[in-house]
Amino acid sequence: AKGATAFTVSGSVLESNIAHNGTGGGISLEYEQTPPNQTLLIGWSRFVRNKAATQGGAIYASQTFANRPSNLVFSLSNNRGGPCYAPHNTSTYRQWAYTTHLLVDSSTLVQNNAVTADGGALALRNVNATASGCNISNNSAAASGGAVALLPGTAQLIVNDTMLAGNLVSKKLG
Repeated sequence: AKGATAFTVSGSVLESNIAHNGTGGGISLEYEQTPPNQTLLIGWSRFVRNKAATQGGAIYASQTFANRPSNLVFSLSNNRGGPCYAPHNTSTYRQWAYTTHLLVDSSTLVQNNAVTADGGALALRNVNATASGCNISNNSAAASGGAVALLPGTAQLIVNDTMLAGNLVSKKLG
């Protein structure tokens, strides 16, 4: 697509990295202005024992501007609602027009830590993310999302054929 940007990390090992004062011990992907279309592709990589002072022990992906809703796109006959439910029309889903995408495929995210906040392995804000064929295990966070934290905004995560095991939140909230 015109103006689109894609970043690829393939066959890499990110181990024992530390973000002392911020986010994303292994990778921090942040957009403060509206990008045309940004994608981070991660495949066949390992994120091991990375630490972030706040969010996303292994990976932090965020865009600071909100996604705008697109048209209502699906019609349903079973009236089950959805992740962004339209209360005045019980047979439709609202879909968000994402401009930042994170795709993690066939990768391992283990023993990562968000020291004071959220998302031991992944912290996502206003992004569309997919984890497929991954092992996301034994990660920890202080506040929420031992494995994954969907931070306030319109984050979406799709998980396919992925193991989530042994992830921990150290502080009990509420």
